[in-house]
Amino acid sequence: DRLELPIETMALGPYSVTMAPLPADAAPPESIELKDGATSERLVRLGATPPTAADVAADLGGSYISADADAVGTLAFDADNALEMRMQGRVGTIAYKVEPLSSDVLRLQAKDPTLPLIVIASIDRQNGKPVGMRLSSGRTRGLRFTRKS
Repeated sequence: DRLELPIETMALGPYSVTMAPLPADAAPPESIELKDGATSERLVRLGATPPTAADVAADLGGSYISADADAVGTLAFDADNALEMRMQGRVGTIAYKVEPLSSDVLRLQAKDPTLPLIVIASIDRQNGKPVGMRLSSGRTRGLRFTRKS
């Protein structure tokens, strides 16, 4: 069996995921394959407990630059001691509340309540050290930011 959402109803995709029943005592799969049109991606299940904001800040805190967006993003604690990603570019500035989903995936939500914008940041690592991130949203896929500091 397969779940498929056709392009006519989504204006994206079509998306499809192969499905199979699990025995009652089986654990969920560690990953699934999502097909988005001609692209196929393996989605890995996140851990049950995300890291704390302090752990994420210690590992990922600092500045990131994107030549494509002509912007700099800074991951740090704000004045209220909440983890924030602040993006500044030639067209303006936007601040995001950061919610760690795992050590390599962050959910960014615009702090401005008039902007219902959610972005997923996927962390790029080399030899276990963060070297950048890719930002994806409803309109953007894999916008690269390279770690500066």
